[in-house]
Amino acid sequence: MKIVIFIKQVVNVSQKISVKDDGNIQEDGLKYDLSAHDACAIEEAIQIKEKNKDVEVTLVCMGPARAITAIREGLAAGADKALHLQDDAFNSNDATANARIFASVLKTIPFDVVFLGKQAQDSDMQATAEILSEMLGLPMASNCIKVDIQADKVVVHRQADRYMELIELGKPCIISVNNDLNNPRYLSIKGIIACKKKPIVIKKPTDFGLREDQVGKAGSLIERLKFEAPQARAAGKKFEGDVIEITNEVIELLATEAKVIG
Repeated sequence: MKIVIFIKQVVNVSQKISVKDDGNIQEDGLKYDLSAHDACAIEEAIQIKEKNKDVEVTLVCMGPARAITAIREGLAAGADKALHLQDDAFNSNDATANARIFASVLKTIPFDVVFLGKQAQDSDMQATAEILSEMLGLPMASNCIKVDIQADKVVVHRQADRYMELIELGKPCIISVNNDLNNPRYLSIKGIIACKKKPIVIKKPTDFGLREDQVGKAGSLIERLKFEAPQARAAGKKFEGDVIEITNEVIELLATEAKVIG
């Protein structure tokens, strides 16, 4: 069985991120990590591989040269090989353009199950997996917290808004996972050493038959214009005195100032 996982390197979200005057992120000094949902997808594939020795896990990462650290992390965890889509022409903030690229990749490699994190920690768009399944005409389930791969089907538990869905998918299929799926393992020294010998193949758009107007800005349906830092919140109000008077004052402010009640 062959499992393909699409992964992304994102900015470490615990950092203080600054926006420059031109609307771009101040990248100097920033740290980057493997997106948390993608790490859970890798862990799930490795657990499946540990139970079934005939499983091969391939990582596909679209990103700049620095994304090699995220790829190495996945290989150290136990994935077998990787494709690195390392070309500025791939750059896009649009889920449709990214899904088109991923679909073209999947047409060149064998697979039974495709894993993606349900969303990237930087953009939080949660749309690529859904668009990818539509482009390829494959069954998919999103936001999964349990995965059971069987001989002829995949059974997943999907976290819905108020309940859990039990879904059966035929193979091949696409699954996006929630970070409640598992707890990714700590990397072992053995895995870190072994990953240095695992193959990483660098690819460009023409390797998948993609034209210039199908990738990057030209192939995108949406365009990110700029980043904006959130506005500072006004200082809160402190009320002291009689409880009844305070209550009446708060109600008055909610009606006249906040305008949240009539």
